[in-house]
Amino acid sequence: MEQSILTGVNEYLDRENKKFYPKLILLLSTVCSVIMYIARPHEVVMLFNYFCFALFLTSTYCYYSIKEKKNFLDFDTIFILLYAVIGFAYSVFIYDVNEPFSIAFSLSFDVNFIPTGTILFVIGIQSYFWGSLIVREKPLAHKQLDLTTLKPINNTLFSAIVILLSVTFVLSGGVQYYRSIYFYNNTAPETGLTLQIMSLLHSFAVTAIATEFYNKVIDKSYRLNPLLVVAITIIIFLMLYAGNRTLSSQLALPILGLYTMFFKDIGKLKIFLFALIATLFMWMIQFSRVGASVESVQNGAEIIRDLTIPTRSTYSCMEYIQQYGYTFGMNMIGGIIGVVPSLERYLVLLFGLDPRSIGSAEVLTDFTLGPDPFVGLGTNIIADIFLSFGFFGVLFLMFFLGYFVNVNHYKAKLANYYSIIIYASMMSYSVFLVRSTYTHPFRLIVWSLILGVLNKSISQKLFDKSE
Repeated sequence: MEQSILTGVNEYLDRENKKFYPKLILLLSTVCSVIMYIARPHEVVMLFNYFCFALFLTSTYCYYSIKEKKNFLDFDTIFILLYAVIGFAYSVFIYDVNEPFSIAFSLSFDVNFIPTGTILFVIGIQSYFWGSLIVREKPLAHKQLDLTTLKPINNTLFSAIVILLSVTFVLSGGVQYYRSIYFYNNTAPETGLTLQIMSLLHSFAVTAIATEFYNKVIDKSYRLNPLLVVAITIIIFLMLYAGNRTLSSQLALPILGLYTMFFKDIGKLKIFLFALIATLFMWMIQFSRVGASVESVQNGAEIIRDLTIPTRSTYSCMEYIQQYGYTFGMNMIGGIIGVVPSLERYLVLLFGLDPRSIGSAEVLTDFTLGPDPFVGLGTNIIADIFLSFGFFGVLFLMFFLGYFVNVNHYKAKLANYYSIIIYASMMSYSVFLVRSTYTHPFRLIVWSLILGVLNKSISQKLFDKSE
């Protein structure tokens, strides 16, 4: 026993020594990025953009060398892939000096902010990497984990609630509503009932999924609830049929993320194939839901252009700051006050809060198109942070995001129930977070944790006694 422990420690020390050079290169790349931000050009210089992209690739390679990942279907990989598209696809590959406004409905913006936006995306992801890397994983923690001290959580009640909410969502017309929006251009506002049922379904489903995997990890003989799996799968396919990619991915990704984390590693080649198939599939839904023929799209770059619409917000937020200054967190509070149902409405009524000022997507859309916009221009995580707190906000908040995700990923692997819930919640937003606000996952995390506490408490007080 002592010999095996000693061998494990020696192997760990050898791996740490091999990580010295990747860490050094990542550090030098980060210092170089900060210097480049300070000395950035204030006009488009393609060589500068290319060098930024090279720093991004180098930093990402070093990060994965240090992490020594075996499973690539996780939050990190999905987030970084989408981050790369939104941060660099336009400035490095699509930008054309003769046609600079080829994204986001061809709306104009100050192209001189392109170098600033590009280097900010590099610094943002490097900060995320460093936040992740400060999470120190104990080399023998998995072997020393005693699962016999943990008890499965009876998930019968929450599985039944998810099934009931799924049926209610379908019967209330949720699927028909989204199909009418995407296929028939029906612009009627969403009903409050549809949104409430969908939010509840999302939170209960994430909690129930996390609980099922927690039970399976601590008890190998435990069988996942087939009715729960079938109900969630049906909702996923119905939403894809309706053209809604958001909810379908938010329900599918926690299942895939937890399954690959605990039971089936997805290697480099498999994640490449997964990403390619998923991108093509989502692209086909994008075109088919508006009645377009996939065969009519001649340029494969259209797949990327759809994702780069929020890229414009990076430059738009800098124009906004130049005119009005930073918002100091005002555009982030929407994700926080959304935790309490109807709180936003009461703040509007009691304090005159402008609902269009608490989200960067709304702020930047109104800044470009006026108070009655014909379309939403979206946002992205770097634009959202920079609009609030500038350069140092990007530095510190992306660092915290990297730490938060990976500390819960590590604790989840050690069968911490609440970390499994948090990581499942972050997996749910791994695709959407890059194109959203920094605080957007906050509501799901809080609601799912509250439900997790209730689920565990009910299991211990009711089901255990009945047994």
